[in-house]
Amino acid sequence: MLISFLCFKLAEVLGAELPSSPDYDTFIVLARGIQLKFPDPADQRAVIAGMLRDALPAWMLHAYRFVSPPSKFSAELNAVMCAILSDWLVGPSTVTTAEVPVAGGGTEVWRAAVKVERCRYLEASRCKGACMNLCKVPTETFFREELGMPLTLVPDFDDLSCTFTFGVEPAPLAEDPLVVEPCYYQCPASSAAYARSGRACHTMPELPPSAGDAADA
Repeated sequence: MLISFLCFKLAEVLGAELPSSPDYDTFIVLARGIQLKFPDPADQRAVIAGMLRDALPAWMLHAYRFVSPPSKFSAELNAVMCAILSDWLVGPSTVTTAEVPVAGGGTEVWRAAVKVERCRYLEASRCKGACMNLCKVPTETFFREELGMPLTLVPDFDDLSCTFTFGVEPAPLAEDPLVVEPCYYQCPASSAAYARSGRACHTMPELPPSAGDAADA
């Protein structure tokens, strides 16, 4: 049911027709279609953030913010729900601990992190730009702006794992080292020659000129 809903929303944006029984492969094709239709990474992130926002009625978003303000309890509850509800999309995961900044300085150890063993979406898409722009950044934005819950996603592009940490603000995009990661050689959203050049995949977010110059230094 959930994969069908997600495919429907993507197809709606693309103006595409769906097969009678959309599956995960359909989802990957449609997600790649978003990259092709919206080559600007900022537009890709905005499309997905809008889809996430529109998936829930406004009253539900407001109710969530009211009954679950940022706290240790709500962060740990979100981690449990994330592990239960995201299996169909990203694969098996486990709730684990993480250091979370607290008011007044310092950190506390909360069971507010979710470790995805091997992200099904990253493995299927074979594109770091798809991970960043169609998952990581818009998901962080949705939780922060619509639900009032800080969330940081940290994918590991080597072993394809990913860690969701609730209650932790993500680093500013310009300071995120992942934005200068060259994409996979087999990335279907980029030419092999471009990937071999060692530059970031063209679907990845762009660093501001000053940050890019610093990275090249």
